[in-house]
Amino acid sequence: MITDYKQKRESVLNVFSSYTDIFEHLNELIPQNITYQAENIKNNKFILMVAGEAKSGKSTFINAYLGKEVLPMDVKQCTSAIIEIEYGETYELIAEYAQAPKKRLIKESEIIDFLTNHAALKDEYRAIPVAAINHELLIKYNGNPPKRIVEDLILGVKDDNLYNLSDNDYTKRIKNYIEENRSGWKNIVTNIQIKWPLDQPFKGITIIDSPGINAIGRVGQITEEYIEKANAIIFVKSLSGQALESSAFKKFLQTKSADKHKDTIYLVLTGASDKSELELNKLLSEAKNIYSEIPQKRIINVDSKLQLILNLCASKSEDDIDKYFDDAEKNGTLFPTAERHWLKSKCRKEAFVELMEQQSNFSRVNMALEEFARKAQYFALQELLLSISKSYIKIIEKLKENIDLNELKITDPKELERKIHQKNEEISEIRRKMNESIEIIINDYSDSKTGKIILEANKSIDEYNSQLSKISGKSMSELEKLSFNRIDELGNFKKTLGNEIIQKCNDELIKITAENEIIHPSFMEPDFSQGDFLALKNSTEGEAVTYRSIEEGATFKKTRTVSEYSKDMHFELVKDSIMKRLLIIKNDIINDLQDYTIEVTKIYKMKLRENADEKKAEYDNLLEKKVENDIIQKEIEAKKTSIELLVQNLNIITTLNGGIRSYVS
Repeated sequence: MITDYKQKRESVLNVFSSYTDIFEHLNELIPQNITYQAENIKNNKFILMVAGEAKSGKSTFINAYLGKEVLPMDVKQCTSAIIEIEYGETYELIAEYAQAPKKRLIKESEIIDFLTNHAALKDEYRAIPVAAINHELLIKYNGNPPKRIVEDLILGVKDDNLYNLSDNDYTKRIKNYIEENRSGWKNIVTNIQIKWPLDQPFKGITIIDSPGINAIGRVGQITEEYIEKANAIIFVKSLSGQALESSAFKKFLQTKSADKHKDTIYLVLTGASDKSELELNKLLSEAKNIYSEIPQKRIINVDSKLQLILNLCASKSEDDIDKYFDDAEKNGTLFPTAERHWLKSKCRKEAFVELMEQQSNFSRVNMALEEFARKAQYFALQELLLSISKSYIKIIEKLKENIDLNELKITDPKELERKIHQKNEEISEIRRKMNESIEIIINDYSDSKTGKIILEANKSIDEYNSQLSKISGKSMSELEKLSFNRIDELGNFKKTLGNEIIQKCNDELIKITAENEIIHPSFMEPDFSQGDFLALKNSTEGEAVTYRSIEEGATFKKTRTVSEYSKDMHFELVKDSIMKRLLIIKNDIINDLQDYTIEVTKIYKMKLRENADEKKAEYDNLLEKKVENDIIQKEIEAKKTSIELLVQNLNIITTLNGGIRSYVS
């Protein structure tokens, strides 16, 4: 199979080489994606991403898989860095920071010290999702994330509370971490590349140790970029110390990223040797039910600790293995399960290795990844062939069109001139129609009286007024609920209309150019929080006062005026204040959407103008080109020869692709 792949790989790279020669001869640009695909095949790279929750045994698994302790396992949690491990002639580490110069280390002691220091966290911060905080708040907002964004993130990572802290304690620790690291955000490590003289089988494999997936199944932007490039993804889950079901991983399996890699995701359950055979079978059955999206053969139970010890003992003599267990018992690092296997094998190395391999079960991981790795390589060959085929077909169509126009010029120059002028008329008509439709869109949405933006915004405020009139008993809590619901609806209205404007413009663009370039609106959320409401409530409480007169004394009566708190007046004051704020928010939304409408339509006008100008220049250039018929004929023959060559190459690709298809089916 390896020989087959090498032959197919060589054939595909020959196809690419022929493709580049033809494109250079035709003065055509080679698409960047085709060059990138070919480079990956030349470099023979296989990218394996490993993800997992805190305390899942991710580092132990990676070290066991690699056969060397590349990552320090005695640290408590990796902060936020992506770690890339790949083969290198010498040991080397390169660290990238949020906004600081790269650091390169080559001394083993310095590398281990760096990894230990940049993976350890204070005990109080082990229970919070530091990776999300670093990337989504501190780095993204240069150390000063807005209060509203902080609150949103706290809400979003609520389910990441793996240690079941109280809500107050969990929130407090997140905020304390942010405060402590505001000034040092530039020095947050974002990427660590480790090169290690690994064994020969790991040449060409890059292991990605990622910060993980959060509670709502989402990954950070940097992690997502690596997922797109990954050939396979392993999610490591411990069988001990935490629930078998991971809401984060379950939700991630429903995302687009996971769907794209549906044939490449593996679930590895670690710590298998701590369980009896009955317990293990029960847990495996449960895992297959919980993660039914993953085929059973890609849910694998392993024991990374056993594999690590096996890696360590593989080169030792029986006496040295015996001494290893004696020393481990003395220094408190003994793993009892491994020692039991040593004794069970009667201290014979061959039997011990066989038993440890069976119990660690890493052979299944290697077999599964080897099977997919090979398929992934064939799939990459197929993808490159498909891209080249599409590119060939596009050039063939272009050459045919050019031949048709040149032949028309030879046989009937006047007809060619008439056709070019006709094309120019069509382009002018396109511009006129597009300008009219854009103006209609601007008018429909941005008119100061009848525009949809103003009408919908006013309708939202009127609905709010109507709801306020139905509040019973001047309930402040009901006022609060209605107000925040309305603010959310205004935010949604803003996004909905923004998308609607985009769709209208896209529809017009499709009619004319058959191109659809969607521009996603980016708006700030309406700025009004729970704290703002409380501040309004507190600031108006002192104003909510009514006065009444009371009489005192029996014979000599005296009248005095007293003040007292009025709930109804307080309600009205808060309601009026919120309404003022809502009107400001409404006006801001109207202005944003009106400006957005103008900007979007400008972009579409510009794109169409560029398209029309390009076509016009192309046809005018052809008209102005005064070339003798015999020279034009030679050009036609040369283009026909190129088409024949392209068709031959397409046939070669079809045959080659058929031979590859059997390996990925």
